[in-house]
Amino acid sequence: MARPRKSSVALLELEELLMPISEELPCGEDLEYDPVFGEMERAAQGKGDQQFGETFVAAEAADWREVRKHVDDLLPRTKDMRVAVYLTRCLAQSDGLVGVESSLKLLRCYLEDFWEPLHPQLDASDNDDPTYRVNTLAMLCDTATVLNEIQACSLVSSRAMGQYGLLQIREAGETHEHEPVEPQNSGWADDDSADADEEEPKGPSLAVIAAAFTDADPAVLQATEEAVRLSAEHVGAIEYLVTQKVGAAQAVSMKPLRSLFEEMLDLMQPQLERLGIGIEEEFPELVAENVGDDATDQVAMARHQGIQLDGRISTRADAIKALDKVCEYFETSEPSSPLPLLLRRAQRLASKSFLEIIRDLAPDALSQAEAWGGGAGPILEGNAEEAVSYEEQADSSEEDTSSSGGW
Repeated sequence: MARPRKSSVALLELEELLMPISEELPCGEDLEYDPVFGEMERAAQGKGDQQFGETFVAAEAADWREVRKHVDDLLPRTKDMRVAVYLTRCLAQSDGLVGVESSLKLLRCYLEDFWEPLHPQLDASDNDDPTYRVNTLAMLCDTATVLNEIQACSLVSSRAMGQYGLLQIREAGETHEHEPVEPQNSGWADDDSADADEEEPKGPSLAVIAAAFTDADPAVLQATEEAVRLSAEHVGAIEYLVTQKVGAAQAVSMKPLRSLFEEMLDLMQPQLERLGIGIEEEFPELVAENVGDDATDQVAMARHQGIQLDGRISTRADAIKALDKVCEYFETSEPSSPLPLLLRRAQRLASKSFLEIIRDLAPDALSQAEAWGGGAGPILEGNAEEAVSYEEQADSSEEDTSSSGGW
C-alpha cells in the first residue's frame, strides 16, 4: 500500500520559503500585477460554457497543474497570502490533507514572522486598514471553492474498498441512517433497521467505509489524522493572531474551515481508536509491557473489556467505578459534603432493575411510578415479570450500543 508522503516541511521546503527574500524587501515585491499572477488566477477559475455561433464548448474545470506551475514561479519572488491560498487549493488536489496542512502552516508562518511587510500590505493611507488581508483569509472559508475542495480530500484509502472523504461519509451517515451495522467491527453507532420495503440506499454504507479503514495502511491513516489535527491548529492560530493584530471588529471568523477539520477529526478518531492506531502514544505502559507479537491481542482484549482509549465510560461497570472515584474525592478532600451519601445510593441502585429502583426510591412504589408515567407500560400496570423482562432488554440494548466504538 501507499506509504505516507513526506513531512510538511520537506513537502514545501518550508525553511527556504520563510527566509527573507532580501534585506530591503523581506517579502519581495507585490506581484499582483505581474503577468504570472494573473495567469495563476485565470487558471484557477476554469472556463464556463461557451458558444460560438452554432458551436457549443463545454465548461472546463480549473487546471490545477497550471496553477501550481505559476504558484511555484511566484513563491521564491514574493511572500503573498493570496499565493498561499492558491497553493492550498493546488495541494488539496495533488497531495490531499497532508498538502493542505503544509500550505496552512506556510500561511501561519507568513503571518507570524512577516506581519508588517507581508503582501497584500496593510493600507497605510487608511490607518493600516487590514481589509485586503482579511478578505484574502475569507477566501479559505468560501463554500463554493476552498471548503468544497478540502471536503473532497480523502480521509481513508483502501485498494480493496476504495477511498472516501468527508462528503461520502456524511452522505453514508444520512442515506444509510437506519442500516444495521456490525457494532463490534464498524466504529459507528448502531441504528434501528428500517422497514424491509424501503428503497435501498445508494452509495457506500458506513460498514463499507469502516471496512476501508480496517484495510487501509495504518501509517497513512495516522499521517492523515495528524495533518487534519495540525490544520485545525493552524487555522485557530491564524484567526487568533489576526484578531490580536487588527481587533475583533475587523478580524475574520474562520470557524467554517476550523469546524470542517474538527468534523473530520470527530469521524477519524473513533476509527483509529478501534484499530489501535496511535495507542503507543496514549498507553505507552501497555505497549512497553507487550512489545511482542501479542501486543495487538492485548489491545483487542482491552477493548473487549470496555476500555476506551479516550477515557469515555462505555459500560455500566465503568460508570459504577467512576462513581466510586468521585465518592473517594469528596470523602478525602471535602469530608463535610453530603454528596457521597447520595452518590453511594446511586451506586447501589445502579445494578438493580427499574422496578427495584422505584420501590427503593418511593414508599408507595408502583403508585408513585404510575403518577410519573401516566399509567403506561408494563411496570405502571403492575406486571412485575414483564417489567423485569423489559429492563433486561434495555440492558442488552445498552451493551450492544456501548460496544459499537463510536460514530
